[in-house]
Amino acid sequence: MAKRFRFEKKFIDFGDICGKTYKVEHNQVIFDKKDEIGKQMEAYQKNIDKITDSKKGLEELDAFLKESVDTFLGAGEYDTIFKDREFDIYERMDLATYVLSIVGMADRKRMMKVSEYAAK
Repeated sequence: MAKRFRFEKKFIDFGDICGKTYKVEHNQVIFDKKDEIGKQMEAYQKNIDKITDSKKGLEELDAFLKESVDTFLGAGEYDTIFKDREFDIYERMDLATYVLSIVGMADRKRMMKVSEYAAK
């Protein structure tokens, strides 16, 4: 049998998040945003005590978390997930960190596949 290569859409399976299953296309937008969002997330986590001391800091962090989650799960999903929950910045950070970690694992998996091709 002849070898073949075809482009196929790849997906990131985020699993069940608060009762809804998320599976999104793993594309260039996701790849480009992952590192940028990851760096910003690290900066927020390092300065969390200062940020949570003010209402403005919390609002800015929440806006960043919303943008991050919506980038990966789809527009409006952050609000959908948190609509019936009391505001808890740590829960929101947990979700954004979880989503970012799943994206990171998907990237590593794809790069391992590329390495397999290169090794053959």
